[in-house]
Amino acid sequence: MKKIIMAFLLILVIAGGFYVNSLLNSKPPLPIIRAGHENVAKVRGSYCWEGLISSECVDTIPPPELIKSENLTPVIASPSSKLKIVFKNEPKKNTISVSKWLPNNQVEDVELNKNTIVLPQEKGMYVYDVSANWEKGSASYAFAIEIR
Repeated sequence: MKKIIMAFLLILVIAGGFYVNSLLNSKPPLPIIRAGHENVAKVRGSYCWEGLISSECVDTIPPPELIKSENLTPVIASPSSKLKIVFKNEPKKNTISVSKWLPNNQVEDVELNKNTIVLPQEKGMYVYDVSANWEKGSASYAFAIEIR
């Protein structure tokens, strides 16, 4: 009986340690991005986030370079198809924005309607940047889509 109690306490201490560690080292939540039925690979970009004890700000390279450095594979999508962005931990109201990076490193705002964007009609590779704000901070995420 003593061994069972000790094993239970050990499991409780380990689980508690993981929980405390997640509170102390928290980062902004990752979105779920879907193009049709496909999950889109994404990478967290620049962010500032307040943890329980400390805060952290991270500045990354621009989204096109970030996608290359992380070797993200773009999802293939149809022209004018829809892409949905969902966060399990909802950002502040009206703070989600989406930008599309153009070949000349210009950035163009993309219309977002109910966390959904309409992808381009023209074939090609497109890099997007999603930004959002929460009570604990803000973050951006980069992903790529190939229209075929």
